[in-house]
Amino acid sequence: MDLIKPLLSLSYWFGMDALPFAPAVSLVIRLLMSGLFLAGIAVFAYLRFQKGIEKACRRLLKRVATLCLTMGAVGWLMYAFYYEGIPVFSMRFWYVVWVAIIAWWVYDMVIESRQTKAKTLAEQERAKFEKWLPKAKK
Repeated sequence: MDLIKPLLSLSYWFGMDALPFAPAVSLVIRLLMSGLFLAGIAVFAYLRFQKGIEKACRRLLKRVATLCLTMGAVGWLMYAFYYEGIPVFSMRFWYVVWVAIIAWWVYDMVIESRQTKAKTLAEQERAKFEKWLPKAKK
């Protein structure tokens, strides 16, 4: 219970003097931010060199790459604020905001992907139906 008790206090999340992370936590944060940033670069490179990807998939991958690059860079910036001890920007509350923004962004991508998939299936179904209809005379 002693490990969870600090998480429930407001001073842990909103304290102006950020307590140092444990070395393992600090390493995990740095690896996560680096991994996000490098994943964004890798997806952009994949999109650049891979031809023939359908438009909807390309758009989704571009959004994933933008998410990874942006959130990796913002995460590194937040870690730099913590490392330098800048009072307001080093509050741990910003990590919660960061995770919430990522969750909202991913939710938006999932919703758009589902809508695009449904629209594509409806167009394919309509094309199948229309091929049997008589054509207008010219």
